[in-house]
Amino acid sequence: MTRLYLRLFLAFWLVVSLTIASVLVVNLQLERLQQDERSESMRATRMRDALVGAANRALQDGGEPALRDWAARADRRFRRLDVWIFDDTGRELRERAPPRAMRGLLRRWEHGEGLDTVTRRGRHAQVLSDGAQDYLLIIAAQRPPVLLRVLGPIGPWGLLLLAISISGLVCLLLARHLSRPIRELRVAGEALGSGHLDARVAPRWTARRDELGDLARDFNHMAGRIQSLLDGQRQLLRDVSHELRSPLSRIQVAMTLARDSDDANVRDAYLARIEDEMERLNALIGQILTYSRLTDDEAPRRERTDLRELLEQIADAASLEGGPHEVTVHLDAAETLSVDAEPELLHSAVENVVRNAVRHAPDRSEVEITARAATDGGCEIVVGDRGPGVAPEMLERMFEPFVRLSRDRSEASPGGGVGLAITRRAVERHGGRVTAVNRDGGGLEIRLWLPPRAA
Repeated sequence: MTRLYLRLFLAFWLVVSLTIASVLVVNLQLERLQQDERSESMRATRMRDALVGAANRALQDGGEPALRDWAARADRRFRRLDVWIFDDTGRELRERAPPRAMRGLLRRWEHGEGLDTVTRRGRHAQVLSDGAQDYLLIIAAQRPPVLLRVLGPIGPWGLLLLAISISGLVCLLLARHLSRPIRELRVAGEALGSGHLDARVAPRWTARRDELGDLARDFNHMAGRIQSLLDGQRQLLRDVSHELRSPLSRIQVAMTLARDSDDANVRDAYLARIEDEMERLNALIGQILTYSRLTDDEAPRRERTDLRELLEQIADAASLEGGPHEVTVHLDAAETLSVDAEPELLHSAVENVVRNAVRHAPDRSEVEITARAATDGGCEIVVGDRGPGVAPEMLERMFEPFVRLSRDRSEASPGGGVGLAITRRAVERHGGRVTAVNRDGGGLEIRLWLPPRAA
């Protein structure tokens, strides 16, 4: 059960349960309070005449002090009744401030209007006299509880309407809580579809710890990936255009010079230069196509490959290439070393590194190839040369396509700076990694590591 599903289920269940429970509890409480109120009202009505008689006897027997004491005892005895006694000046015998509802009655009493007996709105007023002074006795029922005063008048249908309103408010807040991030995702998706590759969902939504937060984070990751891929394609297109323009320009110049020359030997030299440039162009196009194929997310077609045999083939071909400069290739690999990989892809990855080492190795030097099972269970191939090495800040960038490390290296690399990019991409597709370090004493060393699952 997912977090969002559980949250929705619990929220709606809680709303319905609280609505039903609130209606039942409030209804039962109102019924109890109303029943108590009716009982107290009936009791007060029955006791009213007895209270008036008791007050009159207290006044006759003990005067004003006895009447005051009786009023205090009556208040303590009858919790739903308030007893008030005022003299003919409007002073309450126990020095209490009268409530606002009694002020009109008191004004009439103070002005000498006739108030023999008055019963109105739960209050009973009775005039008492000891022969020398008149007193106004008011017996008032206390106000019902707040819950009864607020909810009692609306009735059961009003309670139902109140419960529906409260549950509707809770559901509205829940719907808003769920719909806002979805609306933000829709707006960001529309912006991304309109070409705004920097469109992202706001951090306040990606910080959520539920499925909507996961969705927002996945959207941002997808948008970033799309932007990275498109930016990479644009950069690749610019780099390819630049790399193709150079040999084509040289071919055009050579053809013009060959056409204008009357010397056959000069024309042959220019035609040979055109042939070299076409070979460089063909190699560049081939490596661009290989690199383009490696940018797909398709997994390599693995098969059991004899790594020593593959390295021997590469070493033999590289030795022939380095022959004119007396560059030799030395292979040191275990007799039984095999990997689970795509042979053509792995061959291209290692060959690019070895040929690169041969091209930059000084005359009468040696390129070393070492292959061993790594201590972590993987397989490691190390290719080292004694060339000029690479500037430290370029050791990571040298595996990016079309990166020029120096003019000499550019001229010596017919692949246009794509070979090492192919190597890294091919090894990474197998789950491995490629690193480069400058060797002590001069030269460059490139390490290719394949993970245990491929070894």
